[in-house]
Amino acid sequence: MNGREASTVAEGSSIAFGVSTVARDIDTYVEWARLADSSGFGLIGFGDSQLRWADPYAMLAVTARETRRARIGTFVTSPVTREPSVTASFLQTLQSLSGGRAFLGIGTGGTATEDVGASSTLSDLAAYVDAVRALTSGGSVVRAGRTLRMLWQGFPTRAPIWVAGNGPRSLRLAGRIADGVIVGNGATPGLVAFALDQIGRGAAESGRTLADLDVWFMTRVLVAPSEAEGFDAIRFYLATYANNRIAAAARYAGVPVPADIERGLRGLQAEFRDDESLLPDKSHNADLIDKHGLRDWAGRLFAIAGTRDECVEKLKAVATAGATQIVVPQMSSDPVAETATLARESYPLSYEEVHNDRRRLGGSRREGRARRRRRPWARIGHRQPARQRRRLCHRVGTQPNQPRIHHAAAAGGPTPGRVG
Repeated sequence: MNGREASTVAEGSSIAFGVSTVARDIDTYVEWARLADSSGFGLIGFGDSQLRWADPYAMLAVTARETRRARIGTFVTSPVTREPSVTASFLQTLQSLSGGRAFLGIGTGGTATEDVGASSTLSDLAAYVDAVRALTSGGSVVRAGRTLRMLWQGFPTRAPIWVAGNGPRSLRLAGRIADGVIVGNGATPGLVAFALDQIGRGAAESGRTLADLDVWFMTRVLVAPSEAEGFDAIRFYLATYANNRIAAAARYAGVPVPADIERGLRGLQAEFRDDESLLPDKSHNADLIDKHGLRDWAGRLFAIAGTRDECVEKLKAVATAGATQIVVPQMSSDPVAETATLARESYPLSYEEVHNDRRRLGGSRREGRARRRRRPWARIGHRQPARQRRRLCHRVGTQPNQPRIHHAAAAGGPTPGRVG
């Protein structure tokens, strides 16, 4: 986040929205990426797990050609499965293909490393980031006794490198060495405050402040008839996080983990099927959340769910705590419908209001009908001109310093939909 964005947040508590997903069906992914970009989301992330879904490097090249505004990048890769010069070349290529919209999201690893029996440390991660940055900046690195240098540069500006983290050590490292930070969870004000404190400490070690960093929080946001129904829809997702790191993340942020929850987590971990991880059409892991009494506790710690008004109030709370950029994972069996719903529910204007505003800008009623026939989801912002997007801002709260929600993409750059 640059200084201007930081001051805007201080005055109006804005939230910028991005989305992330993976691809098991290529055509569906391409449709999803086009929708996410045209709906005003300003960031599109793609996960990295080579045995579980399509390759992010190939898919992000496709994304670069199919989108026009959103920033695009890995969400997240690791320092294990690819040599740093390979990643540096990919990043330079993606930066050129996208016209300067690329970023590299990277952490110590997840299923991509676990599935092949590998692991990495924070020291490995730091060395990898240094190598990729040097290579994409025109510098050189020494690997296996050989000096390596990129012999082509492509796009004139270097793509930023964002480091992902959850715990204090990884967040401080990210604050110290990265251009930006991807925080694993920003669903509660307490988790947000903890993460920003740790990132700020790391930034200070390198003579920087939070305002010098692009900080994004992964937060599951689901508008549903009720909180319970929202949690029910993402049980498969909650189960994966309960199996991996939910208790540790809670303790890091000072969130108590009751004894019965500890027992439930151990029970879930003992019965968890790794080959069904993050698969929405499989029920075994999802059922474990209810079997071990974890749904409400895990849901409230890792998700914002409920009616639209309830979600808005919760988003206001995390925005006030400092979560001003949020990436919403889209991991359901129908990511296109999920993203269309997210855009529609977080977009405060009805189609008729958008249409009327377009007419004032010179568009015709016939053009609006034709657009709607071509794209059923045209009402959520397909191909809206930049000046129209700027005008379609809407204040949700009436109190001073409360967040607002809109999907206005500012002219001149790939900015996302915003609460604010």
